[in-house]
Amino acid sequence: HKSDNPNEEERIHEAGGHITQKSSKDVLRVERRLAMTRVLGDFSIDKNIVPPIPDIIIYPRKSPTAFIVLASDGIWNVMSNEQVASFIFHRISTTKLNQIASQLLDHCLEKQSHDNMS
Repeated sequence: HKSDNPNEEERIHEAGGHITQKSSKDVLRVERRLAMTRVLGDFSIDKNIVPPIPDIIIYPRKSPTAFIVLASDGIWNVMSNEQVASFIFHRISTTKLNQIASQLLDHCLEKQSHDNMS
């Protein structure tokens, strides 16, 4: 959930929150702090503004190489869902998962990610 999503922006404004940008190079942030509009484990902003409620989507597994990626904005700010999926897919049959994760973090650092990449 990102702050440039119109539905999230509306929900945040209705809850009394604000979305701003520190500079033209920065991402939009909720209450000048968080780039994400929903989080788990961050209590610095009112839970009505940034609730710990994820979207849950169920997809049938169609392939033995199917996978799920749970990541934070340090990754999603510099790579799209499709880019992350492609990055992993091209390595999953030849590389251990912990090595793929490490390579993904290195790739995001090369793309100038400066945020948490958990």
